[in-house]
Amino acid sequence: MACVVSLKTFARAARLSAVALAVLAGAGCDRRGARTTNSRPPKSDFERSIDTVKRGQYVKIYVIRRKDAEPLQPDDKAYLRANTPMETGMWIVTKDNRTAIAGAGFEFEPKHLDALSKRFTVEDYTNK
Repeated sequence: MACVVSLKTFARAARLSAVALAVLAGAGCDRRGARTTNSRPPKSDFERSIDTVKRGQYVKIYVIRRKDAEPLQPDDKAYLRANTPMETGMWIVTKDNRTAIAGAGFEFEPKHLDALSKRFTVEDYTNK
């Protein structure tokens, strides 16, 4: 018994097979590249550090940097410890050692801010 397929039926089956193969081939492709063009660029170390402190839900967030924009040295860190309240809830220093971020459950007293301002720039990032 011979099976006879018309040319029209064969052509139709071939088109359907080609469509099915195209769909299957696309199902396994890596589409992450298409999504990255619409996504945000990765956050900087500073932005990630600020986000970490914000998640702590502190009343005040202070960003402290050297006035000359150089990395914080061990004596700078000792000065920070000596001139900020011991009850400060969180300290994060960025990976490049240029920024210290403090999270506190209270506002620093003027004597602390004055002492810090002699050596550093101090920014209040509480609502930023």
